[in-house]
Amino acid sequence: MKKIILFLFLILGAVSFSALELDTDKIQKKNLQITVQDEVVVTLEKSEKDYEESIFYILGKENETAKDISQATVKTALKSQKVISSYETGKMYVVKFKEMGSGIISYSVVDKQITTKGWYVGIIFVPKKELSESELNKTFNNLLDEARNFIK
Repeated sequence: MKKIILFLFLILGAVSFSALELDTDKIQKKNLQITVQDEVVVTLEKSEKDYEESIFYILGKENETAKDISQATVKTALKSQKVISSYETGKMYVVKFKEMGSGIISYSVVDKQITTKGWYVGIIFVPKKELSESELNKTFNNLLDEARNFIK
């Protein structure tokens, strides 16, 4: 019986260690909607006049890196999306996509820094007007900082 109780506490401890807690008040103030929330992925979305944004939090697997998460966004992209370019900065990995039918440009951005609970932060960003690379990087940095700020 003691072994069963110990096992249950170990399981509960592991689950609570990896669970992502978000500040829902901050999320609501930024007009974001939680669209997916499970044990390994949380997604927040909003649409603004100049862009659409989807913030995602992914629980990293053992030995998984931010670069692996970024590459996974390429592998799981729609077949109609073509990778136009990719690059990295000191803070993030960025992949630029183009929707072949509509010509819509989107970006997948993954923060290189893992959170304390093993979660990676990323953004899918769809601008409604063209931005320079420096404007994009500034926007991405701000959005990643904001996304990290939602974590309790």
